[in-house]
Amino acid sequence: MQRQTDRHLGHYVVPAGRLNWLIPVLPIILSLGGSELQQTGSPVSVMLLSHNEVLPPDADGVILGEVTAKPLTLDDWFKYQKGQPLAVEITGRVEEGSNTSKPDSPAIGSRISRTLQLDPAIRNESICLVDGGWLPLIYCLGGTNIFVDRNIVAEIKARFVGGKLKSGGTAERDFLNMLEQKACGSTLNPLPYALEGNVQNLPDVDVVLDQLRIALADLAHALPHIRVWPKSLYDREQTQATLGSYHAYFNQGMDFLQRVGPSLMATTGKAKRRAAWARIIQAAKDTGISPQHICVAITLSALTASQQFNPAKNVLKPAAVYGAAQAYNAMWDLFLLFLLRQFQSQHSEYRSALLTRDKNLAFLWMGMTIQRTVTEAGEKQQVVFDERLMKCDPDEVEFLQALLGASNIGYERPRA
Repeated sequence: MQRQTDRHLGHYVVPAGRLNWLIPVLPIILSLGGSELQQTGSPVSVMLLSHNEVLPPDADGVILGEVTAKPLTLDDWFKYQKGQPLAVEITGRVEEGSNTSKPDSPAIGSRISRTLQLDPAIRNESICLVDGGWLPLIYCLGGTNIFVDRNIVAEIKARFVGGKLKSGGTAERDFLNMLEQKACGSTLNPLPYALEGNVQNLPDVDVVLDQLRIALADLAHALPHIRVWPKSLYDREQTQATLGSYHAYFNQGMDFLQRVGPSLMATTGKAKRRAAWARIIQAAKDTGISPQHICVAITLSALTASQQFNPAKNVLKPAAVYGAAQAYNAMWDLFLLFLLRQFQSQHSEYRSALLTRDKNLAFLWMGMTIQRTVTEAGEKQQVVFDERLMKCDPDEVEFLQALLGASNIGYERPRA
């Protein structure tokens, strides 16, 4: 019997979920074209089983529950985009009902790891951001708290109705189509949709509740078989408390971005980089914003990364006139990453993920790590960048550490 335990996440409650995977003993290629297992030595597909389904009598494989996947990296994304096959390592527990008749079959209850190969022909336009990187949505369909924003809800509404793909829609294979699976054991959480509002400014309680009502209705009409949390509207007092918990942080970010936005338009050469960094840090001091604020780190990345690959700049969208609306849009995107990291660091057992169609936002997440550390002075936030998002020589690193504090910003080279 499936558990229906309520899990508390601050002001929010997310139900538990479970999804079983049927996998063969050999490495496999994921396919959305069907659920049958083919002959040994040929490409086969994963069969998703709900918690009470059994292994088909003609299937030769094991049922895995409690499946987790090793997150993929920025390098993996580039390989996938070039059409190269991509291996994903999964680990799971062998469940009752598995076919264990073969001599080398794993025992019931044991945990095993397998490497699955992604078919690069399957589109991944909706990227699932997880703790440590990204994964195709198929790896987040069992017990994951999936945050969905306005663009994802709109795409779901356009693609599905009554739990099925709409007739006459696109025939392309896409991981988002996996939401049609009845075995999906995760929860869609439209909290980002509600909190964003629809006026390019921080919403009040009435706007949040109205937007949540719209999101819940759209998701229920499109995918009635998938759990959505919350099931009904938040309490007004609860909603007000949530808004109040981050408005000061959000407003500080908007003020800072309006101050520095125009200065981010021009390309900053290496010779002028230190002076540009110093101006950014001074603007942070003038605004009263913490140097650990996510906006400060992202702005430094926008000034430093190559113009050929600069997701920070593409998210911030600097302009000669950078008003409140522009600052709100940029701050909202960054806040989504902040929100996701908060849930992951404070409630890691809920396996929170963010589903997004914004590739630049996804690149930011893949190329940096937001860490929270506790020191004698209290808790603080540290951002560690991949070299491609903030390439510096050793002297420049020392210069930045002098501006920000040696423990406030880290640097790592991409793995070979």
